[in-house]
Amino acid sequence: MYNSIIVGISMKITSKLGEIYSHSLLSKLIKKLNIFANFYRYSFVRRTLNDEKSIFENSFTYKIFIGFFGILNCFCNFLNRILREPIKNSLFLSPIKVVAKDLNSLLSFIFTFILYCGLFTSIYGLVFSKPIKLSLIILLLGFIGASLKGLYKDILENSLFINYFTDFFKLDKEVDQWW
Repeated sequence: MYNSIIVGISMKITSKLGEIYSHSLLSKLIKKLNIFANFYRYSFVRRTLNDEKSIFENSFTYKIFIGFFGILNCFCNFLNRILREPIKNSLFLSPIKVVAKDLNSLLSFIFTFILYCGLFTSIYGLVFSKPIKLSLIILLLGFIGASLKGLYKDILENSLFINYFTDFFKLDKEVDQWW
């Protein structure tokens, strides 16, 4: 039927919900009362259940992903246009290109920065007798991140949380197409 397991399961759920709705009392009531004909004709639920397009194209999660990445892409393009020349000519900003050359160097820089922020805020809390619980948590986070230097890409590729979201957009390996 469908080559993708996720699409197959989603289509079975959709067809079952459509079948339940078509035999429901609410559906029969709407058909008898002609007052609700326009509501039924333009119903989002009915269009989703009867649509021939992909279930993911109509899903709220897909629209959130598309919207979020569209905004992120526009923001990055805007920053690229604004900051291209200042970074080339700046002594202060030109090392950013070296730090951001790949994921491992960028994340090691970020975790080192977090480590030093935690260290300095802990010292500040001790000197001025402020609570340092949050500072110690930040220090521990920075230390753990800095100790994993070079393993960031492997950790992200094997993350179940990230793979849950990226698996929606992957095809099964043994097929050429979903439909």
